[in-house]
This record gives sequence, C-alpha cells and structure tokens, in this order.
Amino acid sequence: TFVPIASNGVETSGTDWITGGGGKLPWAKTETLGATIKFSFDGTILAIEHGLLSASAMYEIYIDGKIQGVGNPYYGGRPLTDLPQPVMGFSTFTLPEGHHKAEIKTIKSTDENSIGNHVFLYNIITGRPVR
Repeated sequence: TFVPIASNGVETSGTDWITGGGGKLPWAKTETLGATIKFSFDGTILAIEHGLLSASAMYEIYIDGKIQGVGNPYYGGRPLTDLPQPVMGFSTFTLPEGHHKAEIKTIKSTDENSIGNHVFLYNIITGRPVR
C-alpha cells in the first residue's frame, strides 16, 4: 500500500511541513529540525523514499514508540533543488504482524559537509509480503 505523504491519515507537526506533488510522486518537505510525521498502518513492511541533496538533515523512524532506524538523504553531489532525486531511504520487512503506529522525526545531519536542514520525503510504503 502506498500511503500518500499528504493524505488524511498522515499527521504532520503544525506548519513545519509543506506538501505537494501527486500521483506516484507526492512529497513533503521541511527545514525544521524536530518536525514530525505520524501515521498508522497494518502489516510487516515499512519503506520510506527520500530525496538526495547536499543541504540535508536526517530523520529517525519510530515504530510503536521504538526507534527502528535512521534515514540519511545527504548526497554531496546533489545541490538543493525543488524536487531532489527520490531513492529508497529506509526499509524494514520484518515487523511483527499487526497494527503499528509510526513516527518520522527530523534530526541534525551527522555529515559535516551538509549545508542545510532540508528533508524531502516521497512515498511511504506499507503492507505485507505477497505469498
């Protein structure tokens, strides 16, 4: 299931996020450290696409209140653009079966060459393996 980043089931922190796009490439972007996106899903899979750029912050992924990983969209060869190149930024395929609450939270980049705090997120993918 693709969860559109700007859908009714996705809660963003205040005015920290700007959303746009559509079809297969919805997006949300922020420059605010500590900005969050919260949503719920059913299944064992969660994947997040982010945009590569040189002015990036990072983001932490929490599932059911526990940190599951960190997304790092920093790419030194990619200047800040209106729509950075989307790539798979985070994925897990081994969550326990059931209903989950997820949170994405932006954090400062650990890369000393990053020149900003931008985070571009594209699709959120959830579900179960096809059998």
